[in-house]
Amino acid sequence: CKELQEYCLESICDDPEPFFASKDFLSLDKEVLLMLITRDDLGVEEVDIWEHLIKWGCYQISGIRQTNHLNAKNFSENNFQDLKKTLDPFIPHVRFHNISLNDFFSKVHPYKKLLPNSLVDNMMSFLIAGTKLKQKNLPVRVSSSIVDSKIITRRHAAILSNWIRRKDAKAKGNQHQFSLLYRGTRDGFDANSFHNKVNGQGQAIVIIKVKDSGEIIGGFNASGWCNKKIRKFGRRTYISEYYDRGWIKNSDHFIFSFGSRDDYKTMKIGRLIDKRYGVYDYGGSMIEFGGSDLLLDGTIGTCNKNHYDQCILDTDTFIAEELEKKRMASINSKGTSN
Repeated sequence: CKELQEYCLESICDDPEPFFASKDFLSLDKEVLLMLITRDDLGVEEVDIWEHLIKWGCYQISGIRQTNHLNAKNFSENNFQDLKKTLDPFIPHVRFHNISLNDFFSKVHPYKKLLPNSLVDNMMSFLIAGTKLKQKNLPVRVSSSIVDSKIITRRHAAILSNWIRRKDAKAKGNQHQFSLLYRGTRDGFDANSFHNKVNGQGQAIVIIKVKDSGEIIGGFNASGWCNKKIRKFGRRTYISEYYDRGWIKNSDHFIFSFGSRDDYKTMKIGRLIDKRYGVYDYGGSMIEFGGSDLLLDGTIGTCNKNHYDQCILDTDTFIAEELEKKRMASINSKGTSN
């Protein structure tokens, strides 16, 4: 059943470490492992994926498995040939360009006989001199370092990244890094604590866990809270708010809901209908998207459809169990943020 298979793969991608650490991993079917390695939402650092592949490949070869020597220095030419044949289908799906120079030298280069010479040469030039990659530049995976959250998973982060880029929720590849700036239970559920942490930080996303139901809701502020910009009037230059009377005008704002932490089927996004009423920014309040579309004051919140095209909760009022605010940064091909 394809649906069951997809569910299993998604579950592994969402929490992969227990799977790779289990004894069952070494006896995993080649085709299943290949399906896993090709996924963009596999939440493992690329160098760790490489090491898992080496370990799995060695286990498939009796000559290596029986000696229990996984160090490339101990391999014979036959060992390298057998391992190369085993891992050949996986090599095009490893994002070597997302591995650091130090890790490439210490963990990949000793196994260079498994790789095409052109790939090794190109990667060395790319990592040392920054030359252009010649092989297909696969997107950055959703790695464990991208999301620091008590509310959302890596998969949620990938969906939010797609929505920010106005892509379908199922599009592959997370193109944003989520940096935690504020957490309600840590920093305080009040306007002063919120604005002290979030003001002037640029694009940001707020994520709320609803008490009792466990539902996840939130909103994306495409401009950020309390940002200023330089304006010119004649020969004079001065700093001014870019919004009028507290309303941050940006058609890319949105609100969203995910149901519970493990529920990806009931997710919902609400786009802004009138950009004049996107996000209200006032130091005396915490979160206000579209007026009442998503409002949070302390731990008390309301959701009533007003200036966004979707209502994100079935109930008008809610209590926040946790609140997080994350700064958004785009990720380049090397996996670093801009």
